[in-house]
Amino acid sequence: MKRSAGCLLILLLLVGGALFGVWRARQAPVVGDAVPFAKLPAPEKQRRREEVRVLESKVKEIQRSAKRGEKKPFAIELTEDQLNTVLQDRIDTSKFPISDLRAGMEPNRLLVQGHIKYQGLEGAATLTGNIEVKNGHLNFIAESLQFGVIPAPSKWKTKVETEISKRLNEALANAPGRIDKVAIEQGKMTISGITD
Repeated sequence: MKRSAGCLLILLLLVGGALFGVWRARQAPVVGDAVPFAKLPAPEKQRRREEVRVLESKVKEIQRSAKRGEKKPFAIELTEDQLNTVLQDRIDTSKFPISDLRAGMEPNRLLVQGHIKYQGLEGAATLTGNIEVKNGHLNFIAESLQFGVIPAPSKWKTKVETEISKRLNEALANAPGRIDKVAIEQGKMTISGITD
């Protein structure tokens, strides 16, 4: 009797471990370890919003410098928390098939994740890549695109890469100067260049 109970317990543990393994394999990797903006305490939300306002003031000062005709170097540092505040507090995704955006930054790597609903598919989509500057243009170089743990077809990755590069360069057209470098490090991104 003891032996059959022991075997049953081992069998249950094996089955439970296998089920946990299947469940875990179906879960998308989580980008960043930050608490979502909506779940932050009110004082922390206010502090983050203020950080974003300070960042916006720096960008406006660069714009004013460009309008005055000053040719001077600039560098803007954007932290992972600031980017997540913009993505989660400032962008209305209600009209898009993607929500719950979050970003992470690692050396030479930008990670963006969101919950997607598209043509009957629903789940986490994770995009990783880097931003390069070449001949005055910004290029997003996609490393991977996953839906859950399943890699997306390469044509989707290429399409996303092209669309992000297009949007970055549309934004660059309104920039107050020339961007020479985008450096992504652990938890931050630095954009540097010179005003026109």
